[in-house]
Amino acid sequence: MNSERKDIDFYIAGEGPYKKQLELDFGECDNVYFSTFRPEGSLDFHKNKDIAIVCSIGSEGTSLSLLEGMAAGCAVVSTNVGGLTNIVIDQHNGLLCEPNADSLYGALISLIDDEIKRKKLALNAYNTVNDSFNITKWRREWSDMLLFVENKS
Repeated sequence: MNSERKDIDFYIAGEGPYKKQLELDFGECDNVYFSTFRPEGSLDFHKNKDIAIVCSIGSEGTSLSLLEGMAAGCAVVSTNVGGLTNIVIDQHNGLLCEPNADSLYGALISLIDDEIKRKKLALNAYNTVNDSFNITKWRREWSDMLLFVENKS
């Protein structure tokens, strides 16, 4: 995709096992940027980006980086593995794809080329996080559960 679409900037964050290879493959590209992962800066990293990608190839639980991308207002593309499918509803608050390059490419191009779809999915993603994963709701539900357990004792 990078060789075909010079109008797109790619931001890669993290310290995973493929970092060195990615830097070798794309380090000389003018539109590819690398960043080390800082948990406290993850939400800021996603701000002002259009699309967040979580391309896990194996099982994954609830992905904090997925939620942060959604909370920052990004449209999301995620592979359909593990717990990611419990958060992303395909074509509603993001796109799910098979964990392979062709499927990921197709999902990305569909969002890059369709601004209306991208913005709709981004808004729905933001609303999903705001409605389901906010701290106020989390505290209330934990408090309710603890009161329930206390009353059963």
